[in-house]
Amino acid sequence: MKRAPLSSFLKPLVILICLLAFTQSISATTAIIPPDDDLIIGARVIVKGRVLSIESSFDEQQGRIFTYVKLKVQEVLKGQITERRIVIKELGGRVGDRISVVYGNPEFALGEQVLLYLDTWKDGSLRTYQMFLGKFSIVRDEKTGQEFAVRGTGDGHVEVLPSHSGQQSAAITNRMEVSAYLAMVRSRLAANVKQSRRFEQRYYSNVPTLASPPGYVSEAKGVEIHPEFNLFNPPVRWFEPDTGLPVTYTLNPHPSDDPGIPSLVVDPADIAAAANSWSTVQGCALHIVYAGNLDDCYTFTGTPGINVVSNNCDGRNSPTTGCAGILAWGGYSGAFYSPITINGTVFQYRVTQGFVSCNPWAACNFSDHCSVQFIVTHEMGHALGLGHSQYQQATMYAIAYYIARCAVIWSDDQDAIRFVYPGSGGGPGPLSITTTSLANGTVGNSYSQTVLASGGTLPYTWSLVPGQGTLPPGLSLSAAGAITGTPSTAGTYNFTVKVTDAASATAQKALSIVVASGGGGGGTFNSQFLSQTVPSSVQPGQAFSVNLKFLNTGSQIWFGSDFYLASQNPALNQTWGGNGVSLAAFATSPGQQLDLTFTASAPFAPGTYNFQWQLFKNDGVTNFFGQMSTNVAIQVGSSGGTCPSSVSPASKSFNPSVGSDSFSVTADAGCNWSAVSNAAWITITDGAGAGNGTVSYSVGANASSSIRNGTITIGNQTFTVYQGMPFTDVALNNPFYDEIGRLSARSVTLGCGGSNFCPNDPVTREQMAAFIVRALGEFDPPTPVTQRFTDVPPTNQFYNFVDRMAALNITLGCGGGNYCPSSPVLREQMAAFLVRAVGEQNPPNPASQRFNDVPSSNQFYNFIDRMAVLNITQGCSLAPPMYCPGGSVTRGQMAAFLVRAFNL
Repeated sequence: MKRAPLSSFLKPLVILICLLAFTQSISATTAIIPPDDDLIIGARVIVKGRVLSIESSFDEQQGRIFTYVKLKVQEVLKGQITERRIVIKELGGRVGDRISVVYGNPEFALGEQVLLYLDTWKDGSLRTYQMFLGKFSIVRDEKTGQEFAVRGTGDGHVEVLPSHSGQQSAAITNRMEVSAYLAMVRSRLAANVKQSRRFEQRYYSNVPTLASPPGYVSEAKGVEIHPEFNLFNPPVRWFEPDTGLPVTYTLNPHPSDDPGIPSLVVDPADIAAAANSWSTVQGCALHIVYAGNLDDCYTFTGTPGINVVSNNCDGRNSPTTGCAGILAWGGYSGAFYSPITINGTVFQYRVTQGFVSCNPWAACNFSDHCSVQFIVTHEMGHALGLGHSQYQQATMYAIAYYIARCAVIWSDDQDAIRFVYPGSGGGPGPLSITTTSLANGTVGNSYSQTVLASGGTLPYTWSLVPGQGTLPPGLSLSAAGAITGTPSTAGTYNFTVKVTDAASATAQKALSIVVASGGGGGGTFNSQFLSQTVPSSVQPGQAFSVNLKFLNTGSQIWFGSDFYLASQNPALNQTWGGNGVSLAAFATSPGQQLDLTFTASAPFAPGTYNFQWQLFKNDGVTNFFGQMSTNVAIQVGSSGGTCPSSVSPASKSFNPSVGSDSFSVTADAGCNWSAVSNAAWITITDGAGAGNGTVSYSVGANASSSIRNGTITIGNQTFTVYQGMPFTDVALNNPFYDEIGRLSARSVTLGCGGSNFCPNDPVTREQMAAFIVRALGEFDPPTPVTQRFTDVPPTNQFYNFVDRMAALNITLGCGGGNYCPSSPVLREQMAAFLVRAVGEQNPPNPASQRFNDVPSSNQFYNFIDRMAVLNITQGCSLAPPMYCPGGSVTRGQMAAFLVRAFNL
């Protein structure tokens, strides 16, 4: 049989296996702070704004978790951004029991004021430029009251190196008073306008700048989902050294074929030097060996080992004008596994894949071998499971005071790696046996396992406890703890091992080994197909879950990095998003069943495609073995393209009456789609089409005493309809009937009691606080630590809302430390509250007076004019143009203001 090359298996599908109940991905970053001009020229967008929401979701197509941060834009300093709300897309986050942590990513907090430098992914989605280096938090000095723009420091897994010689004289700002910083940015933008245009044309001429990622639909629904970027790093390790196996590493030797990406290939000798530094520690069982070149990127491979890349195949690095600030980032992916105790520490997470990704735009820092070796050694330490050291001279320290130290690890680094991968046990704590289970054996096949211990005093001596069971016939236990031999009789054998240390302390543990009959399956490697759960039809590009079960009918265990479930019909096809699913995390002994669930991705072209799989051992000898799964001919759509790619807008609010509207569908040409209503009160009047189109629908009257919502689904896209409840005192002919209904639909109001809304009552300042904070999406603001306003005690029902208004800089109170909660809100005051709430603290001076009764001497002159510019108000009279600034705002008027201001 023709041998399948190793590279054939580096486009895997996504595994969703019950055995791996908790998967995680961790990385760390090496950085140099770039000059201000580099950020200003390289960023496509520079904005000042406030964080509205944070949520994470799993991208089935890429097999990655992304976090989406929604911002209220307050000012655009650079870029083609006209929307008041934008969404940035960052790699990493947490969804259910999956987690992906990218050290060096910016950290965001709900309600935080920020100044961001942004660039784009290839699909036009916004992201922070150069990771944490492109994010400034706007913080208030408690003593002076001044606001400062402050760059974060990444996190505990970001190593900051000294600036290279070309940057030492360039201006680098990490903290500055906000107005001064904004003035500096505007000045440098003007000075670098030509360079910025050239940079944009060179790298982004065909890449859009999107206010929201393609296909993004918020699932927060008022509940913020926070990515756990600050999650404590749990103890993790590779398990290969426990059985004498090496940890392998591979190198992607190809520079990018994109002419816009600098050519950078890390010298294999430098990587070997880094690996050797971690492999030659006395008393350490870890050995890292070269496993050859790897043409694909670690983001698309399930093959275990540490993958070193430098061609931006992961797409995370951004173009820069000078030498990039992010040099490299490294880390690992792992999974929850059977716990093992090493040196008194419980390791529950097994590392299955590591990576070191060098940034090609930082090539100036890879010019000498010592620098390359140092960077790779540090990042490889993270891929092995090590965090940062507290000792400055250590290679794993967070800040490198000099870079040209080569591949040298210091005593603290050696102690750390020896602690995680002990060669002969030892470590702090009492003597204990750390082995919890042993692999099964097969009659007539060689067997080798080692029992391990920790604590006590080295060396250890191992023995069997007499009278407490025996090993399988043919096996023996050495004084060094090795169980070896060839079992001769099938059965289950229970026994107890004892370890004695140099101080005569002892520990015991009961273990067992199951020995299966050999030869019954008809060969060393053999399998029987049992069952499968596979859909008969899917949409083009759709990700879907499948389950296959195989029985090990051979005489050898399926375990290791060279075992796969591989595609057939034809062999090794990549029709379903990849051609192999790694079985490295499984150990399927003879007679046991492999129960595998994974995610496949349908091709984008319509048609009928074969879906068939077979076990595969990628050793160049065995290759495919055992029975194939029954072939399934899956029908993929009825036409090509994405079906559909998005709907716009994502939601709509209605008053309680009968109504109708429509939304737009975006899909590739020829894509046939149809809309389905998921609520009986939503009727689709025109819900089918091909390519781009429109869905028309109507809603029935809401006669209940509560709000309701329903959805319309097209493929994997969802459109949400919200409908408010009726109020007894709001008739259909009320001029604010529609706005009051929409306000109710979004839960901004529940009325004034007794099924009434009280539309003609004046709005008090405390009520207004609740209206605005809820309209911003905060329905349960946090309880303040201390009382802010003298006249708003904690017993006030609006206490949290009033404090939140102040925390968001929407109000400073009414003077003298008071808020005047029961006072009515005047129309001129309302202008200031709303304009600040939508993110504009200092609206521009109007060119001319708009309203006859609002002269330039009015303290709210700019705010009132801005309300008109934003189409929130037309005033209280059109001829002559009047605003009535001193008039009170009624609850009905308030509803209209809020719906227009926040697009409810």
